[in-house]
Amino acid sequence: MSLLALCTELVGTDRVIGPDPVEELCRDVVFRPFDPVLWLGDPKWGVYFTDGRLVDAAAYRRLQTGVLVGQSETLGPMTEPLPRINGTYIYGGPIIPLYGHFLTAALPRFWHILRHGPPDVPILCHSIERPEAWFSRPYVSAILGRLGLTAANFAHFREPVRIVCLRVPRPAFEEQHFAHDVFGELARSIGRAFTAGAGQTGPIYVSKTQLGGGSTYRLVNEQTIEARFEARGIRIMYPERQTLAEQVALLDAASTIVGTIGSAFHTTLFCGRPKRIIGLAYDRAINANYALIDKLTGNQALYVHAPTAIVPAPTEGITFGHHAENATALAEALLALL
Repeated sequence: MSLLALCTELVGTDRVIGPDPVEELCRDVVFRPFDPVLWLGDPKWGVYFTDGRLVDAAAYRRLQTGVLVGQSETLGPMTEPLPRINGTYIYGGPIIPLYGHFLTAALPRFWHILRHGPPDVPILCHSIERPEAWFSRPYVSAILGRLGLTAANFAHFREPVRIVCLRVPRPAFEEQHFAHDVFGELARSIGRAFTAGAGQTGPIYVSKTQLGGGSTYRLVNEQTIEARFEARGIRIMYPERQTLAEQVALLDAASTIVGTIGSAFHTTLFCGRPKRIIGLAYDRAINANYALIDKLTGNQALYVHAPTAIVPAPTEGITFGHHAENATALAEALLALL
């Protein structure tokens, strides 16, 4: 493959589980919200039993070793006097206001709606924002709206409280670790309205050149690659310019999806048919989330990297900036894979 080599390693594991996760019923537990400054780095956020043990079903973990994202396995006995919240709530996980993390950290606990319909009790999530702020993001309102949910379905507590009864669906997707088949079913049920009547088109190049600041991984000179694809008559897709429904329809219709890997590839979860993917990575190891999503969807994915052509390029506003040393040749190598 000339400049390109196959990605041969996963960061994490890609185990897919057939049976649904379980839902656990927890009584008299302490809900501790995020510290507004520390956020995910807060060692005390989460749901705990009164003896201080973390409620494992409600934990936010990654990787096969079960690494906690903030939180603590135990905080010691909860002796502080806290408001007691009567009634039953259902736990919805952490709401992280980034598209990819919303799909992989929050949506995986909503599988129970596919099986049982919208709950008749409030949903309690961890968030630094009120539910109205989540729903102001079009992708959140599009996804949760398809599940029959509005901001009114959610509770929000800014201070620690004791919950008398909390139903906790275990996640159907745990980042870089495992996925349950029901998560793929859930996503396809959401996407069904977006793909209705979609035809079949040619390949699409998914570009990050129009992204604003704050993106994690980017090629700082991706414009050169994009231009070569455009010159060959291949449609360029800019996800940030389109609604989620438009993105899903375009990806579902495309014969092949090409681009540097990123959360836009996660959108194939909502497609009604498996996709052929050519993903350009930054080294030989890719995040196992991509492999998990490909297994759930049936995608035929080819992930490649360019060991001699892509080098780190620290860039303001990009966490991990990279530069393609010979972007034109790299584009031609990718085009040859179509």
